Amino acid sequence: MTRSNLIRWGGLAAMLSSLIGFLLAPIITSAYSLLENGAGRTPPWEPAIGALLDPLFAFASPDVVYATYGKLYLLVFLGFLLGLVALRAPRSVHAGQLEQWGYRLSLAGLALNLLGNIGDYWYRGGVGESGVDTLGFLLGTVLGLLLLVAGSALLGIGLLRAGTAPRLGAWLLVLALPGIALLTLLGFANAPSGPALWFCFAWLVLGWSLWSSRTKRFANPSA
Repeated sequence: MTRSNLIRWGGLAAMLSSLIGFLLAPIITSAYSLLENGAGRTPPWEPAIGALLDPLFAFASPDVVYATYGKLYLLVFLGFLLGLVALRAPRSVHAGQLEQWGYRLSLAGLALNLLGNIGDYWYRGGVGESGVDTLGFLLGTVLGLLLLVAGSALLGIGLLRAGTAPRLGAWLLVLALPGIALLTLLGFANAPSGPALWFCFAWLVLGWSLWSSRTKRFANPSA
């Protein structure tokens, strides 16, 4: 696969994973409110779309339903990772130190989130408490999210300085922490729905730019 194809297909993967994330966020947030741990955490927007969501929860117990939708976030984080690799491909030579560290931390954060998703939702079907489940949440979701937020901020600042990516996409990376806090106030309080949802906005913008073959602009701002 040529570098140009890698960039375009990585951008497409980022866009598709973002669309999946947009669909999953309200579903898994509502599914979480049906669990024993999530009792009383019904999001404020749920009554407006509750009739549409109810049939999606009827195929199994609340634990199995929540785990089933949680597994799909593996595709979301995988798409983000492929988009990140595609974003990096034309910038490997021109990237500054800030951008490089942002890429490394973001890559580590996404890799940990992928591992955390496997431990949290796939191990033993994602139902019941276990050491693997707890480790997956702490190392994958918590630590992975911290690295991803920090890395995205550095990466976004680096891209803004270089002027090689859409400013909207770069700013969405920079503002990941306050953006996630805002989504939490709007009812997307459980992980991974809130954090992933914010990055869906960022990677939809960045993915589109990669898919539309603006590789010269990413590689060299003077091109």
